[in-house]
Amino acid sequence: MLGSKTNRITLYVSAFLVIALVLFAILRDRSNQITLEEAYEILGGTSVEHVVATKDYVYLKTNEEIYKIASSQVTPKMFSNHKVEVGNETNFLLYFLYIILILGVGSLLWFKPKFIQPCYCTK
Repeated sequence: MLGSKTNRITLYVSAFLVIALVLFAILRDRSNQITLEEAYEILGGTSVEHVVATKDYVYLKTNEEIYKIASSQVTPKMFSNHKVEVGNETNFLLYFLYIILILGVGSLLWFKPKFIQPCYCTK
């Protein structure tokens, strides 16, 4: 019975959990953390396509994978043969998904579902 209060609450909580799990799967960092010695080996090879530096990490994109090393461990001399791009810390997809989530919760509250309104029923 979809009209019952408990079923609706369960449906909304389940939908929120599914959305949260999908967002986690989409936005997680899939790069492998490497050591300084491994970074020298990767940079010495010809397989590095892009080098992106952010505040916390330097990402090395090869043909097969993406590697990351802490920014505090690297020196500019390491990247003399590679063009280093400065990564933007803002993730527009993340902001877009947050806006969608806020608008979804706001629309639920705006239409005032019955499970939010107090019931002053007498029996």
